[in-house]
Order: sequence, then structure tokens, then C-alpha cells
Amino acid sequence: MSLAELITLNGTVLEAALVPATLMKVYPIAPQSAPQASILPAAYSRPGSGEVDYTVSQRIINHSIEVVVLVARGENQPDAYAAVMPLLEPLIAVYEGNTTFGKSYYYGIQVTGYEIGPVTYLDANYLALILTVAAKEKRGVSLT
Repeated sequence: MSLAELITLNGTVLEAALVPATLMKVYPIAPQSAPQASILPAAYSRPGSGEVDYTVSQRIINHSIEVVVLVARGENQPDAYAAVMPLLEPLIAVYEGNTTFGKSYYYGIQVTGYEIGPVTYLDANYLALILTVAAKEKRGVSLT
């Protein structure tokens, strides 16, 4: 399905643009185990929601995925926030420069929102920057 391809491409684009200068690791999907502090900040993508619409000859899917960036969270919360906030701008810039992920059927890929706050992932505590990314996909179909 196209959602799996979109998430794979998202990981590839993020890794090429941001590792190792901004992020230490990009997982294509949620990792099996909690990332260790030595590879943070680390990012992964997860499916969000979507809407499907049709015209006479096309299927248009408005995908929503989330990009979760994990940063170490210790006793000093201001340090964790100071580490996560500078990540927002480089992440947004990746999507401003990659609105199609190099595919003719994806378009309008962009960040539509973000959230910063503490999260627990597999019993490990982090501070997270969670981006909501919208992507449109258009494919030809034959409706009968």
C-alpha cells in the first residue's frame, strides 16, 4: 500500500538530510527497543490518519503521518527542552525542500503542526518533538 511507501520514503529523506548533523538516528518505523542515550536525538515515523476521495479517474488520499523525535530526558527539564526546540526548524526545512519525495504521485508534503512534551516509549522516558506531516497522493483508477 502507498502508506507504507510514504513512511519508508519519509525515513529515507530525513536520514539523508539530517543524519548526523541534526539527528543521530532515523528509524523507518518505530524501533523494537527504546533508543539508548548515545543515539539521541532519534526519529521515527508512524501512521496517522487519512481521507480517501475519488474523481472519475483518480483516487486522492490525504495522508497524515507523525514524525516522533526523541531527546534524552533527565532531571533537568530545561536542558531537555533546550535540546529539542532547535530541532524544529531543520525538520520543517526538510519538508519545505521535499514536497514530493521525488515521486510524481505524491505532492504537497508539508508539516501541518507540532507538539513538544514528555513521552514514555517502552518504559524509557524522553522529551519528544512530534511533527504532523500531511501528504497528498494521486493515482489513476478505473471505477466500475
